[in-house]
Amino acid sequence: MLLVLFFWVFYFILHITVQQNIDEILSNRRNNIIELFQAKGGRVPADEFGLTDFRMRITDTAMQDLYADTLIFEKTDVEFDEYRKLTSTFEFKGKIYRLEIVKAHLETEEIISTIVLSLVLTFLLMLGVFYFTTRYFSAKLWQPFHDTLGKLKVFEIEKSSKLVLSDSSVEEFNVLNKSILELT
Repeated sequence: MLLVLFFWVFYFILHITVQQNIDEILSNRRNNIIELFQAKGGRVPADEFGLTDFRMRITDTAMQDLYADTLIFEKTDVEFDEYRKLTSTFEFKGKIYRLEIVKAHLETEEIISTIVLSLVLTFLLMLGVFYFTTRYFSAKLWQPFHDTLGKLKVFEIEKSSKLVLSDSSVEEFNVLNKSILELT
């Protein structure tokens, strides 16, 4: 449950971070477009902008900057893609211009989902490695005890055969073996 909460919080923080980054890019783009527009005397130089990510027109009213999510139909993919849009106004030579700039979300939902899925798979892989490593070393550690137990199961006191127990790197198993040998 705690892990699910962690991944949900991680997803939310990543989503907010990506959105803030896109908003910053839009704000910088707005400043560059306005600066160049004013420097060119109110003309939109097509060769410098490429006219692909913004639209500008004269309007009657000024407004505060507005950031919004929107869908734009992409003919190539034949689907609506998510975009972040900045709508802003500025004044130039007594006229108010409305500027709309769009920036693709870069398939943020898919990117974030991929990152979260990668984290989940990494966590599961680490959990699996931990489990199998623990089992391997646990089996190796307890092997002398199981050897002693196996020899005790087949040992018969009535027969005069001597019990031979192997040494171990674990001191406690050596003490156990010594005590068993004293009893036989």
